[in-house]
Amino acid sequence: MKITNETTVTINYKVSEQNGEVLEQTEFGKPITYLQGLEMMLPAVEEAMEGRIPGDSVKIELKAEEAFGERHDDLLTDIPKADFEDASELSIGQDIIVGNGEEEVIMTIVNIGDEAVTLDGNHPFAGKDIVFELDVLDVHKTTDEDLKAFEHHHVHDENCNHE
Repeated sequence: MKITNETTVTINYKVSEQNGEVLEQTEFGKPITYLQGLEMMLPAVEEAMEGRIPGDSVKIELKAEEAFGERHDDLLTDIPKADFEDASELSIGQDIIVGNGEEEVIMTIVNIGDEAVTLDGNHPFAGKDIVFELDVLDVHKTTDEDLKAFEHHHVHDENCNHE
């Protein structure tokens, strides 16, 4: 079956910088699954995957603005250290959820000073030209079970430990 909108796609992937430095990849034996056409992947990735079949390999080179966007300095913010319940548990590189209960965003701790903690709201790959390498493992028509599974962020399979 070909990848089209409303198909469930299982892939292995690797994301690298243009110089070959690997930024992220699927773990051996643990591919990811996404629903094509629901903007779960970058638009350029979904476009490149359209029409592919199991066994296909795809390499996509994207400029920063096509991938995760440019870095924005206005997404850096300092939070008083006293605002954290246990500041001694914080570490540089740690992701934390920041929000008001209605809207939440993931931010990364980039500096821990004496008085403040600096958080970065940019995507970790923002500002980088990216190379995606994807191997299509499986494609099937999206089922109601697939849709339910993605309500809590994964497809049910043999590794799933709940109903």
